[in-house]
Amino acid sequence: MNEKSFLDTNVLIYTDDQDSPAKQTRALELFANLRRSNQGVISTQVLQEYFVTATRKLKVSSSVARRKVELFSYLPLMQIDTPRRGVIPAGQTHYGTTR
Repeated sequence: MNEKSFLDTNVLIYTDDQDSPAKQTRALELFANLRRSNQGVISTQVLQEYFVTATRKLKVSSSVARRKVELFSYLPLMQIDTPRRGVIPAGQTHYGTTR
């Protein structure tokens, strides 16, 4: 069986988390193993979330984060499509507010 593992944003963020060296090492190993074995997949949404979180919260430079997005993109990419209806409840205009 050829099962795939979906990489979550948190795994990518841990590759930059110098405050948690054990998690950082594990995340780097996991990415390398999944890439080498062709067992990992990632979504465009996760790449976007990684870039925003890494640059805003971890203060990774945008050039480094951009390069890492390129490297992470070596995994097969899934594009997450949202349905046009049913995502936001009727009458809700913003998070937590209604008309």
